[in-house]
Amino acid sequence: MNAVVDYTAANHIAFIPWFPLASGPDKMKEKIDRIAQDHQATTAQIALVWLLRRSPNILLIPGTGSPAHLQENMAAVQIELSEEEFELLSK
Repeated sequence: MNAVVDYTAANHIAFIPWFPLASGPDKMKEKIDRIAQDHQATTAQIALVWLLRRSPNILLIPGTGSPAHLQENMAAVQIELSEEEFELLSK
């Protein structure tokens, strides 16, 4: 995904991710689960935070099934990933 995001950003093309991070291999699940626990957040919130930081051309359309889920998604912007966490998820 990184090469595609970099290409679209360089060419001023919007990128809409579909099921980011959560669809990766099991070792990605372990990484994101650990980071989510460290932040007392959900894995979906960590994925949103990572995407918001990854590139300005990413357009997020998170699924929202209820007002509570909408609040959870919106609360993600208050989470700050460390440089180490961001890099770990970017690999």
